[in-house]
Order: sequence, then C-alpha cells, then structure tokens
Amino acid sequence: MRITLSNIKQFLGHQNAIYVLTKLDDEEFLSSGADGLLLKWNINNPKEAQLLARLEEPAYCLMNWKGIIVIGLKSGKCVVLNQENNKLPRVLQLSNSSLFSVIGSNENLFIG
Repeated sequence: MRITLSNIKQFLGHQNAIYVLTKLDDEEFLSSGADGLLLKWNINNPKEAQLLARLEEPAYCLMNWKGIIVIGLKSGKCVVLNQENNKLPRVLQLSNSSLFSVIGSNENLFIG
C-alpha cells in the first residue's frame, strides 16, 4: 500500500519542537511541545493561533476529554484545563517520570 503525503498548510506559532497534536472537532485542534505553549488552531486560519496556556515545561501528551483538556508534562505533572474558561484548575504530580500518553474511556482517564 502506498501512502502519499503533501504539505497543504503550515501552522506557524511554536518556538520549538511540537510533541503533540489533538483534534477538538472537524475544524479545530490543539498543539503543544517543547516551548510549553498550548495553542488552539482553526484549519481555515493557519496563521493565527489562540494561546490557551503557557505551561511551566514541555508537554508530551494531550487529550480533549469531556470538554476538559488533559496535558501530561515532562516532570510527571498532569495539568487539567477547562475549555470553557481556559483556567488551570488542577495541577497534579502523578509521577516522578515524564508523562507520555493519555487515553480516556467513558468514565476513566489513564495517563502514564
């Protein structure tokens, strides 16, 4: 099976490597990475991103779960951001190691 890739649009806004992308809906997605910026993008406007948060450190995993953005950081902290008001209601130290993956089910969230 052959897969063909093409560069359709460039989304420029990060100052360093991007480690994670996650879809919000058919037109919007989030990105984060080494610069600690959490940006919200619209596929129809690649030149403008909405800054949702400046994180203390690099983000390695990210998920939109039931209207809440869950972010795993290099230090093992988990940041929970409410999409409604973009406030950082919780920062939890879950591990002494970096958090690289987050998945969710209907009732549970798993991060590690």
